[in-house]
Amino acid sequence: MRISFNESLGNLNGLEKLYEAKELIVNYNPVLNNINSLEGFSKSWIVMLYFNPLPEDFCPLTNFVKNKRSGDEFYTQGNSYNPTMDDLENDKCAKLK
Repeated sequence: MRISFNESLGNLNGLEKLYEAKELIVNYNPVLNNINSLEGFSKSWIVMLYFNPLPEDFCPLTNFVKNKRSGDEFYTQGNSYNPTMDDLENDKCAKLK
């Protein structure tokens, strides 16, 4: 699943029941300010969130981290906050204010 180049996408409402995807890529969404609808998401080979300048809270992806399997990947870059998989595992999922 790829969510890319949406000039007016502010959130991911409607994805609350998405819990699995082969890959989840969310990129180049300039006004995306939260990913709260991904709280139930828990299985993927790769999750990539990059060049979404506003999100500061990646805590909704902690279920993905808790359920990760060997070889699963998590990648962030160019966001307001860019946590690693280790950050999410160690409760550093949101930018400190």
